[in-house]
This record gives sequence, C-alpha cells and structure tokens, in this order.
Amino acid sequence: MVVDPTNSAIVYAGGAAGTNSLIRSTNSGASWTDITSGVSGGPHVDHHAAAFDASGRYLDGDDGGIYRLDNVTPITWTQLNGNLNTIQFESIGLHPTDINTALGGSQDNG
Repeated sequence: MVVDPTNSAIVYAGGAAGTNSLIRSTNSGASWTDITSGVSGGPHVDHHAAAFDASGRYLDGDDGGIYRLDNVTPITWTQLNGNLNTIQFESIGLHPTDINTALGGSQDNG
C-alpha cells in the first residue's frame, strides 16, 4: 500500500495470489477502483513494490518487471523493462551425472 505524495486522499494497494489486482482510492480508502482488471498491456501479477517517479506517476514493481501508470481515465500503463528479462526462480536442481546440465523451476513466466 502506498499514498500519493502530492495528495494524501489517493491510495494504491496491490495484491498477490487470489487478488492480483491493483486498486486505487481517491477518497482515503472509502471506495476503491481496480486499475488493472481487463486492461491490455497492464502490470503482471504479484505486486511487490510501489513508488512514484519524479513526475508523480505511480510505479508498480511486480513479477513481470516495472510498470508506470500514465493515465487513470482511460487506464493506461507503460512497461518500463526495455530489454530486461525478468523471472522468479522457485528452485534449481543439478543433473546427477552431467555437470553441464541444470534445471530451474520458475513462477508464472516459464
């Protein structure tokens, strides 16, 4: 959860697992709007970090990298990863007889 540094009534909250949306409130949490559901090109699931850029735009750090909220009406997100490939490994194992082979188990993306 993070509060907009220029307007304390604007609050953002992110979820994981069963609630992978980002929600936004403009009235100090009295009501919320999902700003990710059904949006093309929006953030990946499992939100881990939140911040604001120098222009005051919301940034989401998630399993898919970093995304910036450019507009709330209509909702517009920009992926900021460039050529950065992101992945979250859950486990790794070495082949029992071939030292040149390793296997990795990753979450969501591979």
